[in-house]
Amino acid sequence: RGEFLIRSGSVDRGLDHLVKALTMVPNPGDILMALEKAVPEEIFVALLRKLQGLASAKIREYFEGLGRELKGAVHFD
Repeated sequence: RGEFLIRSGSVDRGLDHLVKALTMVPNPGDILMALEKAVPEEIFVALLRKLQGLASAKIREYFEGLGRELKGAVHFD
């Protein structure tokens, strides 16, 4: 579906579908290698940027949650 959306001009929506699919498979590297050969470079770079943004957001969420859990639990007297 992502590739279809991209081909029909809905690049951003198509990339969102591809990112979601990549987060659900056990080995996204194989799919990324195939996509690198199948889509134009600017589309592939945009996909990598979306993946990087998602990863950064997940890391930030993790540490924010960890901070909330630890808040008040550690005291330095």
